[in-house]
Amino acid sequence: SDVKSIMEGGEPSNRTRLIAKNLGLSPRALVEAQLKLQGLPSVQFMQNLETSTVAPPAAGTDLNMKTGFNALQSLGVPRTGAAYLAGNIQQESTWNGMRQWGGVYNPSTGAMDGTNRNGGLVSWASWSHNSARLGRIENYFGGRNISQITETEQLHYMLNVEMKNSYPQAYSVFMNPNSSAAALKKASYQYWGFGHQGSRYSHADQLLANG
Repeated sequence: SDVKSIMEGGEPSNRTRLIAKNLGLSPRALVEAQLKLQGLPSVQFMQNLETSTVAPPAAGTDLNMKTGFNALQSLGVPRTGAAYLAGNIQQESTWNGMRQWGGVYNPSTGAMDGTNRNGGLVSWASWSHNSARLGRIENYFGGRNISQITETEQLHYMLNVEMKNSYPQAYSVFMNPNSSAAALKKASYQYWGFGHQGSRYSHADQLLANG
C-alpha cells in the first residue's frame, strides 16, 4: 500500500513515516530499502515500467536474442536481468525454441549428459525414466509437444510459472534492478544448473552494451 501511495504521488502510511523518522531516513528511502531487502523491484523501476514504450511481442512471434531481450523487459524484467536471461537462452537454444532434440554433448566433460530429450528456449530436459522439466511445461500447455508451444508462451512459463514458483531465489535476483553481475551469474546457475557455461555471460554483456 505504501508503494501504491508513492506511485500515485502520495505519502506512505503514518506508521511508515514514524519508523523512517526514528531511523533517520526519508519515508521513501525506507520503502525502497524494504523492497530491496525482499528482492523486489524499486519504486523507480515500477514507475518506469508504467511509462515504458517496450511493447509485448505478439503471440507466436519468432524471437531472437535482441527481440527476446525486449520481450523479457515487456514482461517486467529489469534491463540487467533481461540481458542475463536472454544471454542464457542464446547459449541454451540460440533462441530457436519451437523444437526438440536428443541428448546433449557437454564439451566440459567430453560426454553426453544422460538426457533423452531436450527442447524449448530454456533447453528443458527429460530422461527416459522421468519426463522432468520438459514434461512439466508440455503438461502445463495441455500436453502439447514443445515444438508446438510458441516462444512467447515459453517465456511466460519460464518466468511466471516455473521460475517464480520453483526457483524463487533466482526469480528475485532476475527481477531486482539492483542485482550485481555476480548475483545474476549465481541465479543463472541456480535456474539452469548448466554443465557448460559457454558464452552466456558475454552475450549478456553484449546486450547491455549495445541492446
